[in-house]
Amino acid sequence: MKVYKKVKRKTSRMSCLTSFVLALFLWGVSYDVSAQCTYTTTWSSGTLSSSSSPAVTFGAFAWAGEFVPTTFNDDGVYEIGSTIATDFITVTDASNNVIDFGLQPLTVSIPTTGLYHIHIASNSSCGTGSPGRSLTGEYIGPLSGGSISVQIGFGTTVPSWTLNFPIYRFNATSGTNSNRSFVIYEESELIAAGIMPGSTIEGIGFEKSAGGTINDVELKLYMRTGTSTPPLASASWASVTAGASLVYDDDLSFSATDNWVDITFSTPFVYTGGTLEIGSENFIPGPSPYSTDGFKWIYDNTFGTSHEIGRTGFGSFSTLDLVTSTTYGFRPNTRFEVVAPTGTDLGMQGFVAPLAACPGSTDVIVAILNAGSEDVDTATIGWTLNGVAQTSVTWTGNIGTGDTAHVNL
Repeated sequence: MKVYKKVKRKTSRMSCLTSFVLALFLWGVSYDVSAQCTYTTTWSSGTLSSSSSPAVTFGAFAWAGEFVPTTFNDDGVYEIGSTIATDFITVTDASNNVIDFGLQPLTVSIPTTGLYHIHIASNSSCGTGSPGRSLTGEYIGPLSGGSISVQIGFGTTVPSWTLNFPIYRFNATSGTNSNRSFVIYEESELIAAGIMPGSTIEGIGFEKSAGGTINDVELKLYMRTGTSTPPLASASWASVTAGASLVYDDDLSFSATDNWVDITFSTPFVYTGGTLEIGSENFIPGPSPYSTDGFKWIYDNTFGTSHEIGRTGFGSFSTLDLVTSTTYGFRPNTRFEVVAPTGTDLGMQGFVAPLAACPGSTDVIVAILNAGSEDVDTATIGWTLNGVAQTSVTWTGNIGTGDTAHVNL
């Protein structure tokens, strides 16, 4: 049996953990390590549970370089934020085993109830010091049968006006109220993020900055796998949605203060490999003004405008081809809610070595756990170096249900 799994790593001989990010991700559990970004100085405390919605505030006046002990009374998916936009959050268990990390707000899956540490850095280089800040925690939802949240795009660029995808809105007074757009996510990006062939995608979310509030936008999302490659060329709406599944068809609303707009699919989508292609059709019925301001979707400029095409309209959908745009054609930071293939649940149990910052070079050794119902005898391990997908590595052996194995990367 061949089981596709993914590991992000820096290199097989990793130098001292000071400036690069090492992240390892296999199905079931994710662990991430950056320059450790974990600290020994504690400040205040917090308590979160399934009733923490809307978000609750805790850890007031914490500095970067400290951690806030936080008790989670319920497992589930939580969003951890900070009042300082550039903060980098690392969540560990009480023994400082890393659960997840990233730029705030961080969406993290808490597997069991108990005490966790929320470590605060002022940036991804583990900056420390004043000023003080407060943390926020919000319960997003249940673990949903082992689902995990994975993200593609970690940019911080805010557009001057808006983007075509997922929903175009220039400003409060614009008469443009309809839009069609099409984006692609390449297979290498998906594997590096943890979306393997056979995975079920249950939802999607898009990061946004402060902007408009809207009470009603009629949104349809289409999804398919294909062979599209960047840069995308002009194409008709019919051609980019042919054979696609309608995964969402409903009214949507969100506020100016929402950091992420998350959408749960009415029809989950099974990713079978290849390019993931998504079409968005949205119409704002009005009356004018349709929103309080434009929608400023935050994006990663790594690929420029090569992964998106779109077309706006006034009162009705344009019949013209979708086209590229150097102003509105960037792909926003995107997170997916994903469930591993049935019977397959190979997850990382923890790091064996290194366990702390180290001089010189050292082997990277991890323990992997088979939490699924089938034996695993081989795994294709995808990995990235500084966010760039590298050639996959193949591991062979045998791990029975509930057993572990050590892997020297």
